[in-house]
Formats: sequence, C-alpha cells, structure tokens
Amino acid sequence: MDDWGVQRQKLREAFRLVAEAHPDFVSDAYELLEVNEDVLALETMCDNLYESGLGVPAKAYKLFAEVGAARNVDGVNWEMLAPRVVPSKS
Repeated sequence: MDDWGVQRQKLREAFRLVAEAHPDFVSDAYELLEVNEDVLALETMCDNLYESGLGVPAKAYKLFAEVGAARNVDGVNWEMLAPRVVPSKS
C-alpha cells in the first residue's frame, strides 16, 4: 500500500473511533473521505468535532495529527481539539 493509502487508512480508523465514541454524531466528513477528499475530510471532521463540543478519543486525535502532518495540513485544524482529548476505549 502506498503512502496515500496508508494515510487514508489511518483517517478511516480515526473516523471509526469517533463514531464508536459518539454513535449519534453526524459529519459530512465521512462522505468527503469516500470521494478521496482526504484533506478536506480531516479539516471538516476537526471543525465539526470542535463545533459539537464533544470529546475526542486520544487515538483519533493522534491519527488526525499524523495524517495532517503527512499531508502538510495546518496543525490548527486538530490542535483546537487538544483540550477535549479523552482516553480511547480501544
């Protein structure tokens, strides 16, 4: 799997962790990921989580940061979630 595929897999895992922690949370970021808009999906998910006020699983936060750094995304997108990071269940 190429780097692009690895990063997409990490982002899918992060989204899965968010969905597991917050089953009723809805974000259009999932659809963006399905149409290969990885960077926009990451930015949208982080914005939606921030606006919702929900806690962010620690592992998902770590994956957001990894993917964001690999894609040269401005860290402010996930760093704003740092105060809301909670221990991951998995």
